[in-house]
Amino acid sequence: MADSLLPSIPVMLVLSALREGEAHGYALARWINEHSDGILQLKEGTLYPLLQKLEQQGLVIGKWLNQGSARPIKLYRLTENGEKRLHQDRSEWEQRANAITKMISNQGVRYGLV
Repeated sequence: MADSLLPSIPVMLVLSALREGEAHGYALARWINEHSDGILQLKEGTLYPLLQKLEQQGLVIGKWLNQGSARPIKLYRLTENGEKRLHQDRSEWEQRANAITKMISNQGVRYGLV
């Protein structure tokens, strides 16, 4: 298990969204916002550098489309390695979330703190 307290939540969110199919950055941000009932948001300054990093790591593949508009659109899709990473991160997340839930709901054994 990774040393960090939480796996990369933004990575998990983006990879989860791309399991639904190809999407451009704006659609990914909208999907995350809508599927979290407005609680989670990825701003452009976080999302686009993250997509570049995921592409460099081979977790997503991007392709440029020029649909006759002034601005080309880049669509991203999940790779097999991205699917594996998502599975791994979700497993770690579930273990940590269960441990935290147990601790904050006082379901664990009580120890005196000195």
